This record gives sequence, structure tokens and C-alpha cells, in this order.
Amino acid sequence: MITEDTKCWWHGCWEQAGHFLFTRSGWHAKESETPLSGLCNGLDTGYAPRRHKRTGDIVYTYQCGGFQEARSLLFYASEELPMGQFLRHYFKGRDVTFLSWWDRAQGDTRGNCNSCFLVQGEHSTVEMLEWFPKMFPIQAGNLERGHPDKPDLKPHDGVTPYKLVEVLATPTIVYEASCASCKKVLHETRYPSAKSTKVGPHRAPDWQPSSPDYCKGSGVDSPWVPTTRRE
Repeated sequence: MITEDTKCWWHGCWEQAGHFLFTRSGWHAKESETPLSGLCNGLDTGYAPRRHKRTGDIVYTYQCGGFQEARSLLFYASEELPMGQFLRHYFKGRDVTFLSWWDRAQGDTRGNCNSCFLVQGEHSTVEMLEWFPKMFPIQAGNLERGHPDKPDLKPHDGVTPYKLVEVLATPTIVYEASCASCKKVLHETRYPSAKSTKVGPHRAPDWQPSSPDYCKGSGVDSPWVPTTRRE
């Protein structure tokens, strides 16, 4: 359940160009002091919904996990959904729920502008939508106007007021591979299947603070096989 004391963040523009992680008060959040440490690069466009030009599937580039090549292929094979259509995600390991959508009402209308509303804990879409305007009234108001309410900014051409509407990503196959070095079984959701078969960066099961950041098996070719799981 979300309350006034629940931790939350905004990732995107705050009435000017530039995508950053913000607290409720509008201060830049220190990523390392949040559950989102190391994830903000992906929040910038990686989780907003796109439609595959060939299949019509609703996708997002970070469905491809750690496969940069697959993410690039998916990016060019798909196109943005209309502004305000969002996907809800949950980072299980970080215990954070967030909504992600394309958004050019926050003071920047260039390509790839997007926003994320993030809340600590696992929450339903209804609850997230209820609390978004309470937690970030400035951003919610910008959506209603289509632009920031600032005297020195004029309404931007082509950006009209819009509401948040949920869409659902098309389930995709989860693949697994075993690291040849540490034997850890890794899982990735790849869409489309990447040409690369290299194991992504990962920590060995016996990792300690004094250990290298990544297992030496990271980056080594390994066969990836499809599982019965879908995400």
C-alpha cells in the first residue's frame, strides 16, 4: 500500500531538457543511495512501450536483457507508442514498481523523451495512478496542459494534453544459459533473438565484496536455449 511516507522517484525531465532521477521535492536523487543504483541508464527509454513494425507486438527494448545488440535491433524494428500509453514494471530484486511512457510535456520535445514514475514496493496500476498526481503534481499538471505552466515557455507545437493509459507488453520467450566459469544459470528475455551468444556480465554465486565485480565467464560464448517461461 502506498502512503505519504512511501519512497518514490521521478526519472525524466523536470520542466527543462535532461533526463535525471529526482526526489519528490525536485532535487536530483543520488542513484547510489536508492534501490535503483545501476539501473537509471535503462530507465531512459529502455522500458517505455514500442510497437514492432512487423509483428505488431508491444515491446520495450530492455526486454532483451543484457544483449545490447538485440536492444539495438529491436529499437530500429519498432516505433514509439503514443505519449501517455505506459507499461507497468516491477523490479523484483529492488522491490520497486514503476510506470514508463513517452512524454514530451515536461519541457523537452526532442526525440526519445520519456518519463518514469517509480515507487518503493509492489503496487497495482490503480494505486500507482491514484498516487502519481499526489507525489508529483507538477508533472501530472504538465500532462493535463501538454506543457509546463511557466511564463517563459510557450506551448509546444504538436504536444496536446493527454492522459495515462496502460498497455501490456506481448509475452516473450525466456532463454537460459550456464556460465562456463561459475556454472551459474542465467536467464534473459530476448526479443528478437540476438545474434550474440555471449553471457552477460554477472557475479559468481560465491561473490564477496573483495571479489572482482564480474565473473570471468562474463562475455564468453555459451549456448542459450529457450525455456517454457514467458515474460
